[in-house]
Amino acid sequence: MKRAHAALAILFVVGLFNNIDRALISILQVPIKQDLGLSDSQLGMLTGFSFSLVYAIACVPIGRLVDRYRRTWLLAGALTLWTLLTAASGFAWSFAALIICRLGVALGEATGNPATYSLLSDYFLAERRGRAFAGYAVTPFLGVFVGIFAGGFLATGLGWRNSFILVGLIGLLIVPLLLSLPEPKRGQADSHPIEQGPPPLGKAIGDLFAIPAFRWLVLAMTCQSFVTAAYLNWTAPFLSRVHHLPLAEVGLWAALPIGVGGAIGALVSGFTIDSLSRRSLGWYGWGTAAASGLLYFAAGAQYLSPTLSTSIAFSFLTGALTSFYIAPSYASAQMLVPPSMRGMVTAILTLVPAIFGSGAGPLVAGLLSDYFTLTKGLGDEGLRYAMLIAFLPAFGGALGSFMMGQHFARRTPQATA
Repeated sequence: MKRAHAALAILFVVGLFNNIDRALISILQVPIKQDLGLSDSQLGMLTGFSFSLVYAIACVPIGRLVDRYRRTWLLAGALTLWTLLTAASGFAWSFAALIICRLGVALGEATGNPATYSLLSDYFLAERRGRAFAGYAVTPFLGVFVGIFAGGFLATGLGWRNSFILVGLIGLLIVPLLLSLPEPKRGQADSHPIEQGPPPLGKAIGDLFAIPAFRWLVLAMTCQSFVTAAYLNWTAPFLSRVHHLPLAEVGLWAALPIGVGGAIGALVSGFTIDSLSRRSLGWYGWGTAAASGLLYFAAGAQYLSPTLSTSIAFSFLTGALTSFYIAPSYASAQMLVPPSMRGMVTAILTLVPAIFGSGAGPLVAGLLSDYFTLTKGLGDEGLRYAMLIAFLPAFGGALGSFMMGQHFARRTPQATA
C-alpha cells in the first residue's frame, strides 16, 4: 500500500504539470491577444479545438501502446515532449507558430490519462480506486489554479513568452521521478485477473460501444467536458473584461475558485461514490447526474451576477460541480473492461469528449462572445450571455450519467469484480 501511495504521489505531480502547461495559456490569453492581435474565435481555437483535436486523435494509438508496453517509460517520454514544447511556445512569432507548438503539447499530454489510469488500476484494489482516482482528479483543477495564479504574476513580471519558457523547463525536472516509478504487473490488484493480451483495435472499439453503459458514459463525459473546458478557459478573460480586474488579480480570483472548488468537488466525489456504491453501483452515475443538473444554475448565477464578490462566490460552487464527474466516470470505465484494455478504454473515453467536448467548449464560447460583442453591440458584457449558453450541455451530462447509473444498478459489486 505504501508503494501504491508513492506511485499516486508521483503520478499526481505529473498530472499537475500536465494541467499547468495546459492552463497557463488561459491567463496568458490577455497579453497574447494584444501582442499577436487575435480575435476571440482564434483564442477559442488556440485553447480548445486545435489542441483537443490532436489530443483526441493521438489517444487511440497511445492507448494501444499503453496496453502493450512499459507505461512509466511512455509517460516519461511524453512528459519530456510536452514540457519542451511548452517552453518553445515562448518563441512563437505568430498565431500559426503558436498553434503548432500547442499541437505538440497536445500530442505529449495525450499519454497522461491512459497511462495514469491504467497504472492506478494496477496499484489500487477496486474498492479503493474511487479514492485514488479522486486524488488524481484533483490535478486538473489544482494545475489550473497554479497555472492561472502563477501565470498572472509571471505575465506581469516576465511577459507571456518568458512565462512559457520558465514553466516548460521546470516541468523537465519531474522526468527522473517518473523513471524511478516501478512498473506494476497488469491486473495485480484485481481479485480475478484475466491473463490475456489486448484484442485487435477494431474489436476493442466494437466491444466497448456494444456496452450500453459505456455509450451513455461517453455522452455524459462529452457534455461535461464541454462546459468544464469553457469554464476553465474563459473564467480569467471574463473577470478581466466584465469585472475589469487587473491581470495580477485575475490570476488570484480565477485560480482560487477553479483550484479550491475543483479540488473539493473531485475529492468529495471519490469518497462519496466509494461509500454509496456499496449499496448500488448505480451511484457511479446518479451522483454525477445530480451534480451536472445543479451545475447550470451555479454557472448562471456566476456569470449573470452584477457584483464581483457574488460572481466569485458562485464560481467556487461551479468549480466543485464541474469536477465531480471525473473520478466516478473513469472508475466506472475501468470496471467495464479487463486489465488488458484499460489504456484503450481511457483512450476511447477521451476521444469523443476531447473533440466535441473539451475542443468545442472554448471555441463555441469564443464564437458566441464574438457574436454578442460585435453583432449585437453588447461589448464586454456579451461574454456573460456567451457563457450562459455554453453551459447548456450540462443537462445532457446529467441525462447521460443518470442512464449510465441505471445500467450500473443492474450490476452487483461481486459480478463486476
